[in-house]
Amino acid sequence: MSAPDFSAPRSVLVVANRQAGHGRGDDTADAVLAGLAAGGVEVAEVHARSVADVVRQVRAALSEPTTRPDAVVGVGGDGLACA
Repeated sequence: MSAPDFSAPRSVLVVANRQAGHGRGDDTADAVLAGLAAGGVEVAEVHARSVADVVRQVRAALSEPTTRPDAVVGVGGDGLACA
């Protein structure tokens, strides 16, 4: 059995907790977004005020076949992982 062939993502949806680390999450999110863009990746970021809003936006992005991202990336503290 051979390993699956995974190609680099061309588009990424970033869910960032910019408040993580007493505001350091903001700099981290900016660095991740810039790094992805510099690598030629199309980047979109979820901007939300609540967990429910994040879930709604990610589900909507994943259900749209023409603009569905290749990957969803979480950037932030443990609060983001718990969401």
